[in-house]
Amino acid sequence: MGVAALLGFIRIQLTLGELLTIRASGVKDKWEAVKVDTAKMELDKIESFVRDYEPWAPSGLVCIFHTLITILGKPIAVHRAFEQIGVKKIALEAPRLST
Repeated sequence: MGVAALLGFIRIQLTLGELLTIRASGVKDKWEAVKVDTAKMELDKIESFVRDYEPWAPSGLVCIFHTLITILGKPIAVHRAFEQIGVKKIALEAPRLST
């Protein structure tokens, strides 16, 4: 069983079908993921996506968390949504490093 991870977000001018066609061409080992799942970048949709697809790599959760904050501009709402599905260890700010 694999671990689910979203490690990036880009805005493209392609349909999902076009993207999957491009992805299918070329060498077989160029993609680590064997499956592509999609979800609208809306808080309730992503909350369901994270809850329903597990286990998650910690880095994947952090990427989703920060991507939602960047897109939505609502860090408190994103933090609360993640807490509701049991993700409690993601900080809203980077830790302060002592010198």
